[in-house]
Amino acid sequence: MIITNKTKQTDIVVRHVDRINNSSHKELEAGEFSVTQLIKDATAVILGIRHRNEITLDVQDLGSRTRGTDQHQALEEDAIALGYLVEQELSYDFRLADVAFKMYGKLDFYRTADSTLIDYKTCKEATFKKNASGEDDEWKRQLTLYYALMELINPHWYFGVDRMLIQAELFDISIVGNAKKGESTDNYRVLEFSIPTEEERAKELALAFDKVREIVALSKLKDEELPICSEKYRYASSTWKIYKGTKDNHNAKAVAGHASYTSYDDAKAGFDKAGFTEKTHCIDKVGGESIKCEHYCDVKDFCPHYKKMMEAKNEQNV
Repeated sequence: MIITNKTKQTDIVVRHVDRINNSSHKELEAGEFSVTQLIKDATAVILGIRHRNEITLDVQDLGSRTRGTDQHQALEEDAIALGYLVEQELSYDFRLADVAFKMYGKLDFYRTADSTLIDYKTCKEATFKKNASGEDDEWKRQLTLYYALMELINPHWYFGVDRMLIQAELFDISIVGNAKKGESTDNYRVLEFSIPTEEERAKELALAFDKVREIVALSKLKDEELPICSEKYRYASSTWKIYKGTKDNHNAKAVAGHASYTSYDDAKAGFDKAGFTEKTHCIDKVGGESIKCEHYCDVKDFCPHYKKMMEAKNEQNV
């Protein structure tokens, strides 16, 4: 990774960010995949592997990660004093019929007193809300894979799992704004997930196996041939609209009252209720902003789909 300093921060901040970034990053070998990689979309993983030495981020972009690592390290001494297991490395070699790989993860905290997995997150309030509501399930999937790995590795320190928690620190809370909306003004939040059943853990492992197979298969393609990440992964909000005309030749503006359906089924119901026919009207899908691409993705500069999104956005703004 290349770290820039566009906003001319002092050298002490630059050095600190660089040191923390290097100390918290594990370079995986060929055939190794981290738990966090296996809950991402394959294209993002492949681009991250191919361009790991070219990824360029500014000191400002790495600010939240640095704060998270700083706070995590500050908590470790207290966690150890309380009898926690800290920074436990989890790895297991899988030998499947069609693919062999090592899955790697690092569990932040394990509270032995009540068999609790705890992962520490520094994030925006929107990210916390998405995971709390289930709109985004990455945090739950991550802890579920940690649980599954714990069952497979050295049983001498495996004590079972009775609770799974996220301890989050939100760095963008607006105290005044949240108070006006009647929402929490707390910077620290705890999110607890239900314990996954044996069947759910097996399903999560199966999804990880499929993700490795997909990564291996897609790695044969050039960057420009890789598929676009899913709407869910991109935090993309698509809308279905009804237009006058055919799908290949319709008005630029949607029919009044038919411009904000959230699914094809809803749009089709509106289409039928209005008495439209395929000869006079059509249903078309319009992509919304891909929030994760623009604000959270480290490999967007190498993604052909992000480039097309930006070109389309710039054309709209002309």
